[in-house]
Amino acid sequence: MKKPILVIILVIITAVVSLYFFDVYDFKSDDNLVVQDTVQIEEEETILYGIIADDYITESDQIQPDMFLSTLFEKYNAHSKLSGILKKSEGIFDARKIKRGQTYTVFMLKDTAKTAEYIVYEKNKTEYVVFDLRDTLNVYEGKKKVDIKIKSTGGEIRSNLWFAMEDAGVNPILANDLSEIYAWSVDFFGLQLGDRFKLIFEEKYVEDSLIGYGEILAAYFEHYGDTIYAI
Repeated sequence: MKKPILVIILVIITAVVSLYFFDVYDFKSDDNLVVQDTVQIEEEETILYGIIADDYITESDQIQPDMFLSTLFEKYNAHSKLSGILKKSEGIFDARKIKRGQTYTVFMLKDTAKTAEYIVYEKNKTEYVVFDLRDTLNVYEGKKKVDIKIKSTGGEIRSNLWFAMEDAGVNPILANDLSEIYAWSVDFFGLQLGDRFKLIFEEKYVEDSLIGYGEILAAYFEHYGDTIYAI
C-alpha cells in the first residue's frame, strides 16, 4: 500500500517541479530576451555637378592670373584631349571666356596616375561647364539647385534707407529693389527720420550659401505719417 502512495507522491512532486522550472524559464527568457535586428544603412552618394564624386579623387581650386584652358588641361596631364574638347565646345562654351578667380574642380581616377576624367568650370555661382575627358569626349552645361527661403525684416530711417537696411541685417542692395517698388509713391530723397518699413522677400541659396536675393513679395512703408502697402 505504501509503495503506490510513494509513487503517486513522486509523480506529483516531479510534475510540480517541472511546471515551476518551465514557468521560471519562460519568465527569465521573456525578461532577458535580446532581439538582434540587423539594419543595413546605405550611405548616400556624394553628387557634385551631377557626377558621383565618391568614385573619384576631387581637387578644387581657382583660375589663376594668365591661366587658360590649355594650361589647366596641361596641369592635369589632359593636354592631348584639348583639341577634341575645343571642337565639342563649339556653340556651348567659349574657352576664351575663362575668368580669373572662378572655381574649377577636377575628378581623377583612384589610380596611380590620377587620370583626370572630368574638369568642371564654374561660370558663376549657379552655372557650370563640364568637360568630360573620357573616351567619347563631351562638353555640356549644368546648373546648381537654387533653394529659396522666405525672410522678413524691417527698420526705421535714422539717416537713409541704405544704412537702415544694413541695420536690419540684410544687404543694402534690397534698398534699390524697394525704391523701385515705391518709385511713384515715396520720395526716397526726402525720407524723414522716423519713417519705417517692413518687407517680406526671397533669399537664394546654393549648397547652404547665400548667393543673392529674389523678389520682394510684400512691403509697407510709413512715410510722412501715411502707411503705404505694396504686394
